[in-house]
Amino acid sequence: MNPHASIKFHRLLEPATYAWLYRNDRAWLDEQSITTLRQKHQGNNANLDWRQRDVALAAEVERVALEISQMRVGAPITLWQIYQRLPDLKAKLNQLDKLPLTSAILTRVVGRRCSRRDEGGLSGRSKSEVIGGDEVI
Repeated sequence: MNPHASIKFHRLLEPATYAWLYRNDRAWLDEQSITTLRQKHQGNNANLDWRQRDVALAAEVERVALEISQMRVGAPITLWQIYQRLPDLKAKLNQLDKLPLTSAILTRVVGRRCSRRDEGGLSGRSKSEVIGGDEVI
């Protein structure tokens, strides 16, 4: 049997054996379940290359910001406009401390330090202050 397969896999493969173990040697079965789970979920994405991810995302942010500025000459660029065209950015706003190049470009393009808190576009202002036009964050 495959020691790295899930308990459910083994249960489906040999239901009678699983049932016997469940009734007669549950401690051993539970121990095997825990061992399998520990082996399966060891990593936490520590092998991600944040530098490479940062370089790629920073280039994308810069490209999108350039597109927006060419479409709306002289108009300020908002964080909302950037992640509308670059959805991956929104998910990474909480990780900007690991993405210094991206953070620096966002700060330069948008005009201030960005965070996940800013994603709604209101950044602490009431809706009545923003309704008249685009919010600059």
